[in-house]
Amino acid sequence: VSTYSISLAEGRDFSEEISSDSNAVLLNEAAIAQMNLKEPLNKQIAMEDWQGTIIGVVKDFNFKPAQKQIEPMIIFIDAANFYEISVKLSPGNLIDQVKAVESVYKKFNPDWPFEYSFLNEDLDKLYRDEQRIGKIFEYFSILSLFISCLGLLGMVMFVTEQRAKEVALRKIMGASEIHLIWLLSGEFVLLIIIAFVIATPAMYYGSSLWLNSFVYRINPGVLL
Repeated sequence: VSTYSISLAEGRDFSEEISSDSNAVLLNEAAIAQMNLKEPLNKQIAMEDWQGTIIGVVKDFNFKPAQKQIEPMIIFIDAANFYEISVKLSPGNLIDQVKAVESVYKKFNPDWPFEYSFLNEDLDKLYRDEQRIGKIFEYFSILSLFISCLGLLGMVMFVTEQRAKEVALRKIMGASEIHLIWLLSGEFVLLIIIAFVIATPAMYYGSSLWLNSFVYRINPGVLL
């Protein structure tokens, strides 16, 4: 619980000083809700041929990707899995810290290979596909904006050249610069507004459709 910074809703964590904790369990809030347990502390829970005492309840946390609902979880001490260990490293030189952990590991188990992974990298792998999709959309968005701006610039330059005499005449007659800018760009601004009105609901629907694959998600607001 302390290593993974998991929050306790009630009760306590496992303790080395209490020998009976070898048969103790922690449940998450989803498990308590599904079992409909009232005052769960110190109650007995049975799993196949094993029985344990509930000593604490941990707050729900995602132990699967955000696309999945948080499921009921039982945390217990399993001696069969003592070949795995979690170590919280301090900020700084990771290489030296990993070597220090390896030296302790080799002291107790010299004949078995030392294998490890970092939790943040394991979590990152869960969302690698989303990151790739995000990058692809980013590149295509930049490319489409660049092409659109080039096309718009070309059209504006063409229209400006075609209407050069009209602009000069209006300027002589006392037309303001703002009036002349609107004269040349008004129809393009209108086209951009129409494109925006069409694209906005389409993008809102598309993003909502994609976000529906996640149980834990944001709602795309107007600003986004």
